[in-house]
Amino acid sequence: MGEQDVAEDSLRFLQSILLAESKQARKKPETPPAPTVALSRDYGAGGEEVARRVADYLGVKTFDHEILEAVAKAIGAEPHLLQHLDERVSSMWDSWLRSLVGGRDIYRTNYRRRLFDVVLGIACTGGVILGRGAHLILATRQAFRVRITGSPQRCAQRVAEAEGVTVDEAMRRVLEVNAERERYIRDIYGRELNNVSDFDLIINTDKYADLDQVARLIITAMGYSGIALPPSAPDATGG
Repeated sequence: MGEQDVAEDSLRFLQSILLAESKQARKKPETPPAPTVALSRDYGAGGEEVARRVADYLGVKTFDHEILEAVAKAIGAEPHLLQHLDERVSSMWDSWLRSLVGGRDIYRTNYRRRLFDVVLGIACTGGVILGRGAHLILATRQAFRVRITGSPQRCAQRVAEAEGVTVDEAMRRVLEVNAERERYIRDIYGRELNNVSDFDLIINTDKYADLDQVARLIITAMGYSGIALPPSAPDATGG
């Protein structure tokens, strides 16, 4: 299956989720949805790998760029245009976005509204959502909100190893991406990314060489918090 087919399949899946959400307002589901995890992460802290493992254990999908594609479709913009804005927001949002799309009225509020629709739709069926402030959108929902963090030094080491760059270059990327993510949360939600009260669990992966162990810790914490888990979900000790 090619990249275009995968993207179209993801969009169809998200559209079905949004349709399911509208039906839920009229009909109470017979069974509770699969768990939803909103995972925020520092660049280089291993959040993407942790998200994949958590999703595998829960039997759900991970959602990252698929969210951006669904938002772009909803507001009539090209995904590659919004890619420049996704988690990279500046004070020039409105004027820059208008110039990108030829004067069409796609503003921050419209982006945010569509983003809320997509994230809330995913929460109807369950999934692991990466970034984009989903932990704030789902603050009052039955979702588990996780922050994966790490020291810039350790994150830079991971990036250098994964991308084959020098540690100095990796450090530059870590600081830049993290700053962009912080600006995004501040600009879209008026919150600080590292506000600890916005998360149910924060894990510093400097202390964990095995990211599978981190995923198991998250699953265990979800169970202790009262979230219903599938029978196959492991505990932190490997059970």
